[in-house]
Amino acid sequence: MIWFSTLNEGIGYIKHDSITMLGIEDGLTEIHISGLVSDKDGNILVFHHTGIDVINVDNFNIINIGNNIGISKVGSKHQCCV
Repeated sequence: MIWFSTLNEGIGYIKHDSITMLGIEDGLTEIHISGLVSDKDGNILVFHHTGIDVINVDNFNIINIGNNIGISKVGSKHQCCV
């Protein structure tokens, strides 16, 4: 699976011959994505200006990390303010 981000349409992944897009209706907090990376467990961390969304690639559950835990803003260089 290959993951990619967009500036204003959320994120997507390529698996075999198909492209699947994920957006707000799928559980993302924002569709204006500033970056993404995978962690040591294979989860996808999606960075945006209101926090971080963590996608479990096994079941596609999305955990939102942001105002709910005290992060008020994530800067363009992924600097967080608490």
